[in-house]
Amino acid sequence: MASLAKIEFLSFPNARIIGREVTHSILPNAPNPIPALWEAMHADGTMDMLKSLPLAVADCTIGWMGEFDGQSFTYIAGVIAVANADVPDGFQYRDITACNIAKSYLFGNLQNGDVYANAHELTVGGIKAQGRNENVLPGWSAEIYPNELDFDQEDGEICYLCPYIE
Repeated sequence: MASLAKIEFLSFPNARIIGREVTHSILPNAPNPIPALWEAMHADGTMDMLKSLPLAVADCTIGWMGEFDGQSFTYIAGVIAVANADVPDGFQYRDITACNIAKSYLFGNLQNGDVYANAHELTVGGIKAQGRNENVLPGWSAEIYPNELDFDQEDGEICYLCPYIE
């Protein structure tokens, strides 16, 4: 079972998320295109190329989630580049305005999806436990993967970013 190991409250800078995007349905039994997106981007060298961009947050990749419409959301696998970084042809981006974020450290099973499925709920619980509230106005949250994370291990630690307000 996934668990919250630690939570920090930080200022997130103006930044640009750059990567490739898919739309993911939250409907029961809907196919999940996200693992195949990551596999393809690692296999064809896309992720290495993105890591060579000017980064606002180094040594990690991001799974940005936003534009939730009640049935689906947009997911961008990529990097956190500096604000106004050039976007390579064929890639998508979203500009992020500076805000306060909670950065949670979550430990759980990487193989069965447990840590990913519980990341938002565990992070929001950690935010509330500290007397703060989730800020839904920015309209996004994100999974953060340290470069050294071995996705082939059964268990591992990811980070999750969620805007908050006092």
